[in-house]
Amino acid sequence: FWKGFSATENLVWNRKIQRDILLERYVPIYSQNKTLGGIIQDTLLNFRNPFQSDWKLDSNGYLPAFEAKPEFVVADADNHIKFVSENEYALSDINQEAMAEIQRLADEYGINVYIVLGPQYEGMNADQNFREYLNSEIEQLSEFASQSDYVHFITDVKTFPADQMQNADHLIDMGAKEYTKWLVEKIRECLTYRT
Repeated sequence: FWKGFSATENLVWNRKIQRDILLERYVPIYSQNKTLGGIIQDTLLNFRNPFQSDWKLDSNGYLPAFEAKPEFVVADADNHIKFVSENEYALSDINQEAMAEIQRLADEYGINVYIVLGPQYEGMNADQNFREYLNSEIEQLSEFASQSDYVHFITDVKTFPADQMQNADHLIDMGAKEYTKWLVEKIRECLTYRT
């Protein structure tokens, strides 16, 4: 993707956003909305090294978040609900192509693939429009998984309270650990069901 900046038009239709992505990737100091004075001030006031990322990945690639942001979760959920009330569910063309490729590879190599919906804020499920949108997504993903012996879709949705989340679909560390245990059990259920 980055070598040829391929698939950009399929992923991002807005030319300004395409340009901003390109600048962020290849000319980050230009693309960031910071002045040299602001960088120095941030360094001195917050005792941070401007040459180190604020993001800390562990050796397994896990990026934990420890601070819940309940007010942001609720605001983000409101945005999700607004979006689904104004739009019908549709899997984009590029995602359909990606899913077809996943299925092809799973079938060709006999690899079990498990598709699962990410964690969600429990407050969104109270909204009828959100549930209808989610049900359409579940229906389409179930249909996709039914076309292969190696692709499995876990239809259950794991929800969390706002005090375990960063936004409406991203967990803090405590919630991520709970979600991971839940997911392992769901995969075990799939394996038990198949044997």
